[in-house]
Amino acid sequence: MKQFSFVFLVMSPDHDHTVHRTQMESPMCKSIMIGVNSIEDACAQAKQLADAGAIRKIELCGAFGKEGAQAVRDAVGDSVIVSYIVNLE
Repeated sequence: MKQFSFVFLVMSPDHDHTVHRTQMESPMCKSIMIGVNSIEDACAQAKQLADAGAIRKIELCGAFGKEGAQAVRDAVGDSVIVSYIVNLE
C-alpha cells in the first residue's frame, strides 16, 4: 500500500513556515503540519509540496474559511485534495 501523505496548514500572523513545522511518519501515513502567516504564504507552501508530489491532501484550519480554501485550491489545481475545517456554532 502506498503511503498516504498530507499537510495540515495552520494560519496565524506570527507563524514562520521555516520555523513552525513538524511531521510524523509511519509506513502508512506521513503527516506534516506547517504554520503559515497568510493565505499567500499558505498558497506558496501548498504549491511547493504539491508540485514536488510530496502530498496527496491539504487540510486547512478554520481561519482560512471558504475563500481562503478556494485560494489554496486555485494555487495547487486539481493535483491534490483540499479541505478545510468548519467551526460549528
